Amino acid sequence: MINFTPPNRTKRRKALGSVPTTKQKIYEEGDNFFHPITALDESSWLTNHKTGEQSVELYSRCNFNPIQKQKRNKIYLWMIQSRVQNTNAPDLNIIVEYLTAFYYPTTVKTLECDKELKVTSRMHQGHRQLLVPDILDALQKIIPQDAYCLIGVTMVDLYPRDEWNFVFGTARLKDRVGVFSFARYQASFYDEHEKEDPNMLLYRSCRVCSHEIGHTFSITHCVYYNCLMNGSNSLEESDQRCCQLCPVCLKKLQMCIGFDEIERYEHLLEFYSKYENIFAKEKAWVQRRLAFVKQ
Repeated sequence: MINFTPPNRTKRRKALGSVPTTKQKIYEEGDNFFHPITALDESSWLTNHKTGEQSVELYSRCNFNPIQKQKRNKIYLWMIQSRVQNTNAPDLNIIVEYLTAFYYPTTVKTLECDKELKVTSRMHQGHRQLLVPDILDALQKIIPQDAYCLIGVTMVDLYPRDEWNFVFGTARLKDRVGVFSFARYQASFYDEHEKEDPNMLLYRSCRVCSHEIGHTFSITHCVYYNCLMNGSNSLEESDQRCCQLCPVCLKKLQMCIGFDEIERYEHLLEFYSKYENIFAKEKAWVQRRLAFVKQ
């Protein structure tokens, strides 16, 4: 087990670095917006995976690919065709809507491709699983010329190598490809008699999509706050992760995309309002945050 010590307020501020006077409120913690990581149990991600601190300064020195004013400027999603599929897939069009707001003003679209991937698979604890490296290799061969990244999505469970039980998703940062599975976000994955909640599946799917795409922007797992970019070892831990980027991760993404932070929040609010029956908590959060930063 790894002895992880959560960064204190001083370290969190140092990780953020300097902020222009005109944007102080945007990147300020404020009250009850961003919660620092506190107590961890022995099953949590940070006590089982060595995760380094990626400050904004470190991010600025890494090999991230700025998307603004580049020819490779579109995010593509592709629903992977497989003989092992599931009809309970969430609506990919709504996920594209969400990602369009989350990664504003980047274009997000689905990839039209009827190719069926031939990848290594195995049975594990009663479920079919697909081998991640095989999928990523295949994605590299079909990534469009104008793609910032290509993300494969599947309803089949994933595993990265033989020693691992599973993985929710993963990405190759430099190769601009990633994959994630919605399999474990279904109630029926754990109990075939359990009734599915399509709204919960869509909510979880949006969250994991935005998390994995964040990695293609070279943003590593966050250790500073309860943040969308936190790692997770289980569905329970994933559900505890919020849907928003903390100040440190938001600043990294802004460096890469070049958006207006307030406009981005407004686009998210528009999406959350449209699907308020699913994202009521997120709508309330963004409304409070916009009121705070506009003071």
